[in-house]
Amino acid sequence: DVSEAQAQRQEAATKAHGAKRRVIVCPDGKWAKALKESAESAESNTPFGRPSSPPPRRKRGRGATSTNFDVHIVALELLDNLPFRLAVFDNGWREAYIVRDSEGRPTETLSAPFDPPPAQLLQTATLGARVPLVDQAREWVEAARQLVRNGTVLAIDYGVPLTGELAQRPWRDWLRTYRGNERGGHYLSAPGSQDITTDIPFDQLPEPDALRSQAQFLQLWGITDLVDEGKRIWEEQAARPGLEAMKMRSRVSESEALLDPLGLGSFLVAEWVAEWAA
Repeated sequence: DVSEAQAQRQEAATKAHGAKRRVIVCPDGKWAKALKESAESAESNTPFGRPSSPPPRRKRGRGATSTNFDVHIVALELLDNLPFRLAVFDNGWREAYIVRDSEGRPTETLSAPFDPPPAQLLQTATLGARVPLVDQAREWVEAARQLVRNGTVLAIDYGVPLTGELAQRPWRDWLRTYRGNERGGHYLSAPGSQDITTDIPFDQLPEPDALRSQAQFLQLWGITDLVDEGKRIWEEQAARPGLEAMKMRSRVSESEALLDPLGLGSFLVAEWVAEWAA
């Protein structure tokens, strides 16, 4: 209910600025389909209309494409599921590759040191330190931004502002596997039977216009007002609560989970804004 109310506020804010924008939500695993359908629907005579001819220059964002339109794209826990490369520090940063040993089991082998190493990597680190290299996440953000004429791309995910932070943490803490909605084993065990995810180092993505914690983002968009409204309506109807009152009461527990600094509240929200100049 809190998420629905946030979407309504976003729509109201958009209307206040005199623009019509489609909101595309890209949940885990559905991003390609969502972007494809959005590009196709932009060609139809919907209330959003056809994408207009691109103005001569743009204030922010990527260059024009044939599918530019007014839109908000929301990637919720998407980037962490895209394939990533793995860098390991061993007398310099090297890339880990997967090969088969003599018994056919997958194992790691390291490349020669990067020359030069990616700019986001620490100059030196503890032997065996690891970090993800999220090239495909960066490419996804770049592709999403090219779809947007006026609007935003939001990426909400667990991650860190700087790649170096991950190099200083145990790698099994940020490189996680899941099977059947539970934590899996080592990422090389039972290939193809478990999801492999990573915390996102946001400094490897295109530089966002804003990077906030999820708690800060929701507070910016008025979650406190929504919770206060829920408390008020519940108190007014508590004697004979109906469905609306129950939904209002749930805002309190939902907001606590969404703002928890040790849980969902620590997710990062990156925002890229696109605006065409008149």
